[in-house]
Amino acid sequence: MTEAVKEDKGVCIFTMTLRTGGAERQVSFLAKELLKKGVRVHVVSYLPGGVFWDELSRINNPLLSLESVISKEPSIRLLRFLLLLFRAPRTVRGVLTKNSCSALYGSLMWGNIVVFLASLFSSVRLVWSIRSTMIQRSFKENFLLRLTRMVSGVPYAIISNSYEGKDCLSEYGYPGSSIQVIGNMIDADRFKFREDERGKMELDMSLSERPVLGVVSRIVPGKGLEVLFEALELISNTPCPKVIIAGGGEQSYKEELKKTWSHLPLIWLDSVEDIAPLYSVFDIVVHPSLSEAFPNTVLEAMACGRVVIATDVGDVMRIVSMKQRVCPPSDAVSLAGVIDAALKLSEDERIKEGGENRQKVITQYSPSKCVESYMKVFFE
Repeated sequence: MTEAVKEDKGVCIFTMTLRTGGAERQVSFLAKELLKKGVRVHVVSYLPGGVFWDELSRINNPLLSLESVISKEPSIRLLRFLLLLFRAPRTVRGVLTKNSCSALYGSLMWGNIVVFLASLFSSVRLVWSIRSTMIQRSFKENFLLRLTRMVSGVPYAIISNSYEGKDCLSEYGYPGSSIQVIGNMIDADRFKFREDERGKMELDMSLSERPVLGVVSRIVPGKGLEVLFEALELISNTPCPKVIIAGGGEQSYKEELKKTWSHLPLIWLDSVEDIAPLYSVFDIVVHPSLSEAFPNTVLEAMACGRVVIATDVGDVMRIVSMKQRVCPPSDAVSLAGVIDAALKLSEDERIKEGGENRQKVITQYSPSKCVESYMKVFFE
């Protein structure tokens, strides 16, 4: 593949939102990297607004267009469903026709359904993305998986962000020959250690003792937070280090956790729009998830030069540099042992390990490297 392509190459990308989230960040990365290759990029979001919408809006490039299906989500559920099934595909089809796009890319389940409907009776190359391991899925997610499986032979390619996800999709009945693995992209210029941010946030949070543990996660069941809290009660290090937990989610569940584990030194933060600077406050990042295909948190923390502890879910063992920092999911005793070992590291040892983590991200997960794989799917 050459460094750039002719301007007659165009990709239409549909996503439900560009507000926050790992999948939304990947859409933003993909759009920006395709633009660098000279590809026309037409992004359609069901809803407007959000950090990644603003990020793309600020790009002054005639090869980029950005539009939404609706301006505000209706409160009536049936109307939302009808808009998704009829207006969204019509909007995407209009963009395809107007801009003569070569490829149509859907992000996540509803995105895949919308682009499938939009592609009917056209010659556009249809590409899906599915970020799921089929484990502990909700009823809604399982329904959407079954629905897309019925027409999964139509897309030219189905992109999974992990080998774990690919295996699960194949076992579930998706055509294995169509599934390609392209890992998540991380912007190492954005995710890096920032001494100034560390000092400022230390004062704001009254962090006088080190090391500090950090968790970046949605506050929902299945993210392993209860297992982490059980592990903190088992560690030999005394007193227990402060743990900062950042993420939005289910408020009732969060309040239940705060009440049950109030005896632990936990600092709860709401959803943080720009998470990158926060990693600099952490010395050790813990990812205790029970199920995940390709955890962005692990890569982001590694890019910021942090020591990373994670459960062996999805492609974690392929991602991490230090295998001894990985333990089985749902195992508080093993997690406590891994945390204990990490807490015994000196500051110099943490810096050295963090540097190795960052180098691996730069080498293997840079946007410029990953976009080449997307280019082959879209155009070759």
